[in-house]
Amino acid sequence: MSESDVSVPRFLTVGQAVKLLGVSAMTIYRAVDEGGFPAVRTRGRISIPAKAIDAMEEVAVSEMRAVDSSEFTLPKRNSVDIGGR
Repeated sequence: MSESDVSVPRFLTVGQAVKLLGVSAMTIYRAVDEGGFPAVRTRGRISIPAKAIDAMEEVAVSEMRAVDSSEFTLPKRNSVDIGGR
């Protein structure tokens, strides 16, 4: 693993995302629960993909507009088929 791999995390904690985005933790939790913020949930723990935040920033800057995080999520699905389960 190179030094650059260690310095840039692939996933952020909600706390890290809060500091980066300047919003409250509750704002992120609510948006994730409503399907309006990209996240990975593992046994109740939420991780925020750093690339998703990078993509939001890129669009906001390149298009010179405010973006909504829900633009970066897929429509909510009821179930996911993983390996025929």
